[in-house]
Amino acid sequence: MVLLHPMSPVGAIGGFGDVEDGEYFSEPVQWSVGGDITSIDSTCFSPDAVVTRGEAALWLWRMTDPAEVDGSHGFSDVTAPELQQPVAWMATRGITTGTSATTFSPYQPVTRGEMATFLWRLAGKPVIESHDFVDVSVSWQQQPVAWMANKGITTGTSATTFSPDARLTRAEFITFLYRYNNRPPVTIDPTTPPCNKFTTVSAGGGDACGVRTDGTIICWGTMLHGEMVAPDGSFTSVATARHSCGVRTSGAVVCWGNDEAGETVAPDGSFTMVSVSNLHVCGVRTDGAVICWGSNSHGQAAAPDGSFTSVAVGDEHSCGIRTNGAIACWGADHYNHGNGVQWGVLDAPEGAFTSIVAASSHTCALRVNGTIACWGDNLFDVSDAPDGVFRSITTDTWHSCGIRSNGTVACWGHNWYGQLDAPPGVFTSVSVGGYFTCGVRSDGTATCWGNNESGSTVAPDGVFTDISVGRHGLSCGVRRSKVICWEYHYLGRAGPPEGSFSTFSANGYSWCGLRTDGTAFCGSNILLEDEDPDGSFIAVSAGDAHFCGIRPHGAVVCWGDNSAGQLDAPNHPLTMVSAGSNHSCGLRANNTIVCWGDNMFGQSEAPTGLFKSVSAGKTHSCGLRINKTVVCWGDNWLGQLDTPRVLFKSVSAGADLSCGVRTNQTIVCWGDSGVYDPTALNGSFTAVSAGDGSACGLRTEGSVVCWARSPAGIWFPVK
Repeated sequence: MVLLHPMSPVGAIGGFGDVEDGEYFSEPVQWSVGGDITSIDSTCFSPDAVVTRGEAALWLWRMTDPAEVDGSHGFSDVTAPELQQPVAWMATRGITTGTSATTFSPYQPVTRGEMATFLWRLAGKPVIESHDFVDVSVSWQQQPVAWMANKGITTGTSATTFSPDARLTRAEFITFLYRYNNRPPVTIDPTTPPCNKFTTVSAGGGDACGVRTDGTIICWGTMLHGEMVAPDGSFTSVATARHSCGVRTSGAVVCWGNDEAGETVAPDGSFTMVSVSNLHVCGVRTDGAVICWGSNSHGQAAAPDGSFTSVAVGDEHSCGIRTNGAIACWGADHYNHGNGVQWGVLDAPEGAFTSIVAASSHTCALRVNGTIACWGDNLFDVSDAPDGVFRSITTDTWHSCGIRSNGTVACWGHNWYGQLDAPPGVFTSVSVGGYFTCGVRSDGTATCWGNNESGSTVAPDGVFTDISVGRHGLSCGVRRSKVICWEYHYLGRAGPPEGSFSTFSANGYSWCGLRTDGTAFCGSNILLEDEDPDGSFIAVSAGDAHFCGIRPHGAVVCWGDNSAGQLDAPNHPLTMVSAGSNHSCGLRANNTIVCWGDNMFGQSEAPTGLFKSVSAGKTHSCGLRINKTVVCWGDNWLGQLDTPRVLFKSVSAGADLSCGVRTNQTIVCWGDSGVYDPTALNGSFTAVSAGDGSACGLRTEGSVVCWARSPAGIWFPVK
């Protein structure tokens, strides 16, 4: 996969590519990074994005660094695990009374007036007499706004206005918090990471493509038909099926990927939009005419005359919205399977519509009043749209989704792979494809759900203190001192051991855990005659068929398979050890690295220099230098040694890939041709573990998120 990164502003700070030095919020953002307050996912701070009430609760709670809260909040609409403690803290401290007696409205944007009140209550409700803002008239806002102005937390949106009902942006929010804390001194970190925002996303079949804020396109998924190799240039929109088409900023259409009926041979001319199915494409020209190309086996490419504002294509039919809002359809007329509405797929309802989407044998459209109408095939209730007002809709063969007027996503239809389980939050774009769904959040980050092709990525819920991903699909973590494992469904691996553990290591067909009493407990699906050595350890690590541990005094003990000399550990003390496939590496007390065992690819030839940690993989190794850079050595056939030039907190070497946690607590991976870019994952991270065909990250709040490689060799995130 070729990742196309937009440029970052010169002098971008705080690990965020969209925060320039010299802005009024530059120092506040840098302060928030050092204090782990916002923990914005990816390298985008999104200063103009609107803050929700839930985000405000979470960031206020982190700012105060409170102890665990006793009691509950009593709000029925606060269901996200990460919001339980923050909202309970606000409720018990009297910082919030909710939007009603039973609701907090966590995904509703917070206003400047509400934020002033939250901070004022947190400060103990100090009494301040007056302010100079003429637009603050509501009684409950008077004291909070006066206090903020007196303390220098706000200077208003002008000399005489505060704009209490305006939605609070992230830049404003973090600036309020920084000033609330008396503007502590900070040192600007002038780094320039890429800011990976999206303006729109399209999912189709097993693939997805998104248009970044700089107009470039990036695609991910199965890549079975080459639809991921997006062309260079700037685009305004993209549509994806077994092939993809994009509209350039010039209006020209370019298509790539599978071509069975000429569907990638786009006509000349300027277009405003394009819609694709597996074998044909239709687009709306700037003069309103609809032009179609590709397969016309059922007349689906024979568009009627007239002027249109939009068009949508299914497998063997197409529909468009005329300039008067009426819908016209053409092509094959498929009927449903006897469940729900009885219209044919060409029998569009009357009325005026603003947008339209089509799947193989059904179509959905958005009326001018924001309600949804669907017709045609209704298998699995795919045409039974929910009530309510929507901003946009998207559909595929088995399920549909829409963005409600409040920005949340609702999905309906079949839920084989969790493709209906939309995450909470505010979205600007959503697209369904096959058995998964992707959306763009209000902060510009993209997220996908459903289509879990590999069971090794289904991390269980809960707070973890340690994770390890091994080869052949085995992933394990330590949750409340208990070992929890998840894996590929077809591997008959033994379950995790009973007892209390502090750390756990998985690799190949083997695993090894360090019990809380210091003893080692290891196992393998490969027959090993060696038993775990007696005595106490401070660290253990599992290779494919061998194990190594460090005694309290620093001595290294290895046991298991010794076919490549992987048990021949050095006789001097080590502070850490990592067992790879058939070799091991350790860190000496003087911060230098030593490796032993298999050296076919040079994986045991450690570089010179001082290091903080080391990780041994299948046929390569990586080390974290004391200057926070990473170096890798050994086999590089898939680029697993091509370390990014960024600063790291930790590194993990897997089978044919490497992953590291940056100093800004985001994850980056390299190697394993087409490795997934995990900057799209939500949250900040403390650890990452790279395996063979999968990788997992440990978030700061203790939850685990994973990503895996599909059978086609392409990596994708799994919620």
